[in-house]
Amino acid sequence: MDADEFILTLCELMEQQYDAPLHEKLSMTQEQCHQWLRNLYAKRLTLRDAQQTVEAVLAQKGAIGDQEDMDELLQYI
Repeated sequence: MDADEFILTLCELMEQQYDAPLHEKLSMTQEQCHQWLRNLYAKRLTLRDAQQTVEAVLAQKGAIGDQEDMDELLQYI
């Protein structure tokens, strides 16, 4: 699976799970979201591991009220 397939598949899975586009759930532009997912792909995460990472980030997003803190979390991951 190449990076584009990985991103497309992960976005589709997450959209089905959350009934909204992933970039909207993450409060990102689609381009920013795809770049972040490309970085996850570059770390050689499996699709399942990437999905769990996204789920963890979204769970943290609810606890993080500040966009700056969210941006910092995304950079860390």
